[in-house]
Amino acid sequence: MACPHHPATETRGHRQACPRDRGAHRPRPAEPSDDGSPRRIASRAAGPPPVRTPPRPSPRHADLIRRARAPLRAAELGRDPFRPLRRDWERVKDDVMRRAVAAKFRTYADIRGILLSTVDEEIAEDTATDHHWGRGRTGTGENMLGRIPMRTRNQLRAEGRDQSG
Repeated sequence: MACPHHPATETRGHRQACPRDRGAHRPRPAEPSDDGSPRRIASRAAGPPPVRTPPRPSPRHADLIRRARAPLRAAELGRDPFRPLRRDWERVKDDVMRRAVAAKFRTYADIRGILLSTVDEEIAEDTATDHHWGRGRTGTGENMLGRIPMRTRNQLRAEGRDQSG
């Protein structure tokens, strides 16, 4: 996928490095749409991941993912077919993502504010290629990358009430 700021970063289906990938891509504040369509918020925020990646067979591979300069590069490294996932990944992946998402929004106040500004709006990972993490091609996917931030939003809201009351 080409960078929205630099369309020339897509060549023959291969993504080249975008000049802004060095930690500059931050989610922009969500703004209400005039046509009633859902607001769009980037799920990938720049900055070091606030939690460690799941254990892999190679500590070197996990270190490469942690040191990636951009979230997209970390995702690409994590999908490397020559580096297998841990054996129990299917069982633990949602819990790993819950911990990572909660840590991300607790760590970075700017994106926490964006998440809380969505109030009770539905959040959806709008991808046709992933039925588990997104809505999938038919729109009936599990949408875990939408459901997990909504759960985190409710937890953050509850924590805020506990601290103020």
